[in-house]
Amino acid sequence: MLAEELVQDVFVALYKNMDKLHAQSSLDGYLFISLRNRIFSHHQQLLTRKKHETAVMQSVSTTTDTVSDELDSKQLHSRLQERIEQLPPKCKDVFLLSREGQLSHKEIAEHLNISINTVDQHIQKALRMLRETVDDYNHAVVSILLLFIGYCLI
Repeated sequence: MLAEELVQDVFVALYKNMDKLHAQSSLDGYLFISLRNRIFSHHQQLLTRKKHETAVMQSVSTTTDTVSDELDSKQLHSRLQERIEQLPPKCKDVFLLSREGQLSHKEIAEHLNISINTVDQHIQKALRMLRETVDDYNHAVVSILLLFIGYCLI
């Protein structure tokens, strides 16, 4: 099919350029060189198109990954914020002073009038609850991916 189209293009070009050809020229040589050049040109176009398609696919893949990662990060951050708001009041205060206030355990204990041991317990409790939130989120993401992969394989 492709070979027929290329040969046909050569004959159309020969017909259009008949008046420019010299009578002394070898018709066989002209046809051979013209067809060879058309084949090279066609393969060059295919290689160029393939390079562009690859570049576009890589660009789309990178962009999609970046957007997906950003959305995942925002969703996880949102869930963690919700979970922090659900912590018991004293536990929440201790955790926020530790993480957002950048206070040491000793400073938190002095500020809230509690022992350093109590500060440690509140922070451990908060971190445990937040880890559960992250684990639940990761399990949900993995489940969605498995469903998606299963759907794609059908």
